Amino acid sequence: LIFKSKESQRQVHELNERTIGEWQLRLMPCSTWALDDVLTSADYHHLEVPAKIAPKAQENVADQVRNGYRSATTVAEVKELIELATTHDLKYEEQLGLKRLKQLEAQAPAAPP
Repeated sequence: LIFKSKESQRQVHELNERTIGEWQLRLMPCSTWALDDVLTSADYHHLEVPAKIAPKAQENVADQVRNGYRSATTVAEVKELIELATTHDLKYEEQLGLKRLKQLEAQAPAAPP
């Protein structure tokens, strides 16, 4: 991973070795020559990932999820927030998300036959 700032690097390293769903995140530092070696290999794929700032405490996650539901306008946004709630074992927020998801799906125009 190449970080745009020391702050974003610090935030990601706070998550190091935590579980995300069934996966465990492990970040291992490497030297620039090792990075250059990987970049020249045929198996390397560059993937741009939009930055998301992870909350520091469980209550912050719950607040982030609830606020996200209020501003979410697409099914994809709500599904992402439900996944975040599930990952942090926030049962109430997960139920709120499922309710919001049903609302959005009901508002969606019916597909033509």
